[in-house]
Amino acid sequence: TEAKTGADGEKKADPLNHQTRQDRRLYVGNLNPETTETEITDFMNECMKTCLDQGGAKLPEGHDKAVLSVSIGPAAAYAFVEFVTKECAQIAVGLTGIELKGSALKISRPNNYAANQSKSIATSFATQAMVMQQAMQTMTPEQIAALGMLK
Repeated sequence: TEAKTGADGEKKADPLNHQTRQDRRLYVGNLNPETTETEITDFMNECMKTCLDQGGAKLPEGHDKAVLSVSIGPAAAYAFVEFVTKECAQIAVGLTGIELKGSALKISRPNNYAANQSKSIATSFATQAMVMQQAMQTMTPEQIAALGMLK
């Protein structure tokens, strides 16, 4: 479902559409091997409630918990946690280092996370510009002129 109809009859974006799923999923590593999915869910929901309350933010209409699902990986060393919004996921990344059952959690985007392509292209151009600027700082004006970069 990509849109829902609000009480006023106006269509609203559904925060749970498939297109935002990768933005709402996080890797949670360094788990105590005895940690259960329910414990992770309850712990993350409690942390998120505190963060959202202190920040004056609210969950989307129809949701009273920030965590949608938790899936523990093999050997129970890590889990993937899916949140109701990408904003909740972004807040949760800031919780890295918080302790659960004696283990400091490592919370980050999964290895296969690919940010919005336009952001990636912008970052690529910015990186190329920085590399070029650094290279030009070591060049003489004659070398730069020989490249056709100065008039």
